[in-house]
Amino acid sequence: MLNNLEVDVKMMCPVCKGTDFNFKENKEDITCTKCGRKTTKSDLIRDNQRFIDSANTKMKEKAVKEVTQEFEKMMKNAFKGNKNITLR
Repeated sequence: MLNNLEVDVKMMCPVCKGTDFNFKENKEDITCTKCGRKTTKSDLIRDNQRFIDSANTKMKEKAVKEVTQEFEKMMKNAFKGNKNITLR
């Protein structure tokens, strides 16, 4: 249940749409390798928020679907062989 709910979100430069960036761990500064635009991590996240939100929505939908399927399977197994209860 809930297998592989990781989602990769490709960050995009708002100027050139490049997806490769240079940055150093524990540093806030990020540079687009395509156009050289310098930005901060927080600004890059803000500029890509619609992609992040979309990925989160897809992940939530996948989680709900998986949990629902697993619950239905558990219920069917729990009442298997019971003639008084029928699950559809």
